[in-house]
Parts: sequence; structure tokens; C-alpha cells
Amino acid sequence: MAYTTDLTLAQFEVLAELLPQSKTKKGFITKHLMVNAILYQLKNGCQWRDLPDSFPNWQTVYSQFRRWRLDGTWEEVLTTLAKIERKKQKKASIQVYS
Repeated sequence: MAYTTDLTLAQFEVLAELLPQSKTKKGFITKHLMVNAILYQLKNGCQWRDLPDSFPNWQTVYSQFRRWRLDGTWEEVLTTLAKIERKKQKKASIQVYS
């Protein structure tokens, strides 16, 4: 099932290189699906336990979100996306603060 928060393959390709290898079962849960589940939860503000069944188990999604938060992955992703967008808009580079 598609949700409004789902990233297209083209959108996800921009992120794919920035995300470390998941510690979940290799090949069982893709990073694309994991990111889509995280974005769904963040946008809708639901409890992790209330993720729809079309996503992986909520504990798996939460654990991955937490690992990426603690290791700085999300900060790196946001900084890189901001730089890419500023370059597309032909704006001077600025410091991105968390």
C-alpha cells in the first residue's frame, strides 16, 4: 500500500548512499521500506506500535530509527539534503545548524 510519506525510488536513491547498512536481516527488510516506515510515523505522529501492518515490525523500525539518530545519520542526511537543495537553487552555501 502506498502512503503520502513514501519516497519514490528516485528520491530514495539520493538517500541510499547516506544510510549505513542495516543490522536487520540482510535483504529481508530494505532500507527504502525502513525509511518509508520511519517517515510515516514521524508525519502521522502515531505511536511506534501503531505502524500499519504493511511496514516491518514496529520494534525493528524503532530500533533502526534510534540507531541512526544516535550515530548521527539523520544529521548527516539533513545536512546533505540542504546542501543539495541550495546547490540546485544556486544559493550560497551556509552552515546548517541542528
